[in-house]
Amino acid sequence: MIKQLIILIGFITITGFTFSATVYDTLHINKAPQQIGGPFGYTLQACVFNATSTFDVQNEIIELNEGDDLQLHVINHDTLEHTFTIDAMVESNNILAAGATQDFTLNFVNIGPYRFYSDVFYGRHLGASSIIMYGYENHARYYWNMFEQNADLSQEIALLNVNSIPFDYQPDIFSINMKVHPDLENDPYAKIVQNVGDTIYITVVNSGVMLH
Repeated sequence: MIKQLIILIGFITITGFTFSATVYDTLHINKAPQQIGGPFGYTLQACVFNATSTFDVQNEIIELNEGDDLQLHVINHDTLEHTFTIDAMVESNNILAAGATQDFTLNFVNIGPYRFYSDVFYGRHLGASSIIMYGYENHARYYWNMFEQNADLSQEIALLNVNSIPFDYQPDIFSINMKVHPDLENDPYAKIVQNVGDTIYITVVNSGVMLH
């Protein structure tokens, strides 16, 4: 008896399939005064979402691949209540008391930017606003978080002396990613460095109250 061993060698092409993963991340709500614009600039009160409990004036940006789910742990280090809000996605059961923590499970359907922010007056108007970038992993991408502020007004907001933007509001600082020149020169999210013919994505968020 002759036994034959037949080996079939072929190629299988899989298209349209997205690998999914659960990403675990933590955001810290921090508030502190910040010098912006060098030695001749302004001292602003700033409230931001950071990756650690150490204050950094630039809000943390979360980047996810298409198909990823996000398990997010948010810690409020401020002495005031805040929220973690994403319009049309997280709008309830999202209040963090002073010193509190909360977990959020986020599932995304459409590729695109998702803005998150603190939906209290002193949070929004001290800069607590950033973005989740979902599904841009195959593209060069940049992020411009535009925000303006008046230095004196920021102090009053932080002290809870005002609860609305005055009619005669005149900002001192117009920033991108809470930075101005020359600090923007060293911001890899803001400064575009690409070649002619490249395709890039620029996500622009207006976190202030003025039109741009």
